[in-house]
Amino acid sequence: MSVVKLVKEQVLGYVISGILGVVVIIGLFHFTSQPIRSSDVREKLVEMARACMQQQLATNLTSVVFDSVTSESLDLSTSNSVVVYGKAVSANGALSRFLMIFEPSGQSLIDKVIGRPGFYDIGYWAIIPGAENDEVVASSMNIEDLDKDGNKDILIRLKSTYADGVSKGLLILKKDKHDVWHLMGLPSMTKIMHSIAAGQSPLPKGLQPALPPIHWFSNDKKLKPQPNYKQYLDWEIDESNWQATDAIGNHSFWMIRNGTKIKMYENEQAGYKQFGVLANIYDDEAIQGNHHLMVSFFKIENNSLIPDQHWNWAYPMFSIGLEDSQAVDLSEMQEAGLQAHVAGGSVVGLTEFGKMDSD
Repeated sequence: MSVVKLVKEQVLGYVISGILGVVVIIGLFHFTSQPIRSSDVREKLVEMARACMQQQLATNLTSVVFDSVTSESLDLSTSNSVVVYGKAVSANGALSRFLMIFEPSGQSLIDKVIGRPGFYDIGYWAIIPGAENDEVVASSMNIEDLDKDGNKDILIRLKSTYADGVSKGLLILKKDKHDVWHLMGLPSMTKIMHSIAAGQSPLPKGLQPALPPIHWFSNDKKLKPQPNYKQYLDWEIDESNWQATDAIGNHSFWMIRNGTKIKMYENEQAGYKQFGVLANIYDDEAIQGNHHLMVSFFKIENNSLIPDQHWNWAYPMFSIGLEDSQAVDLSEMQEAGLQAHVAGGSVVGLTEFGKMDSD
């Protein structure tokens, strides 16, 4: 065999090997590639959500829709997560709401070889079954650090619309130091009202307010504070209980109906976000008329929303008489409850050591 022929065969072999290598790489890239365009990414995330919920609900789903979508880094990492709230309809017409977090997945070996990022994994899911089209709808979804622990929390404001009124509520999802997500919502306002009316303290056992809480409010200066809460034992808050299921278990949360206000504020004395709730009391008065009112403020503690001990010593405030809920300014109520902790130049709070430092 001549030297020229040998060289030609070697060159041809290199060319064929190179072509095969390129074909293999292109094939790997094509068949393992992740979607890039927004519409393709959304379609794949919808299919991931469908597969997850079909497994959890043990039924086929005819429709999966993302109603609210937001993308942001939820902790100290540099990669964004995708948070969605949506609805799913099963073959028998049953509708469920769902909350899902898609967190960036790590690179596979092929991704590392090719030099491309990974896609997403489902980091959290929760399902609210038994909803109707206008029930438990997300009116807004925000991401921010609510309790100042360095990780961002997810706040979803909820609304249900009925023929005779509207219910409002919220869900909060936060991650603990072990990277476990915890879902929470408002507790029952009726239960809180009945507990106070029965003479039970909202504070931990053995602790008493260092300053007197404010029990009553009124726009009518002629009305005098009530001597007790006995009548509140016979009344309720018009509220509805919902269940959300996730990998941990079932979580109960409440939505409050007709004339409700729910607003988030900064508790500057304690340094975290708090949630003010104003609710009409179901007191046998005409639905569209004035009612007795209840105001309470809540904070995040131990992965739950509880009455804020640094607002009016965790006590709610009740209206002395009938009031128009729309005429009550929750900002003023927040300030009044914070002032219940101020004595002279000091801000007094219920901490383990008895006081909070004031500026």
